[in-house]
Amino acid sequence: MRRLPKGSSEPLILNALLNGTKSIVELERVTRLKKPTLYLSLNKMAKKGLIKPLGTRRRRRWALTAKGRVKISKRVKAEKILKQIAKPLKRVVSLGLSLREIERAVLRS
Repeated sequence: MRRLPKGSSEPLILNALLNGTKSIVELERVTRLKKPTLYLSLNKMAKKGLIKPLGTRRRRRWALTAKGRVKISKRVKAEKILKQIAKPLKRVVSLGLSLREIERAVLRS
């Protein structure tokens, strides 16, 4: 199995929790992340205030906080915009502009 880049599990988990609370087993199935990765990510996200544990330790479920809901909704909006501009960006790259040049052009505008 291929390793994910550092920090890429957070959006997967937030997206999974968007539809309601989930247990570790449900998160494992939906995100396809292994339990050690899930536990590590869940604890980091809880410290950031993005999610909160519900229930007892044995029957724990995880839910989004208001802060987490805002973060994932912004990410969903950003992904929609990216989908709209991905093809034109590929075209620009194929015409010879480097990603650095594109970045400078975007930052100037």
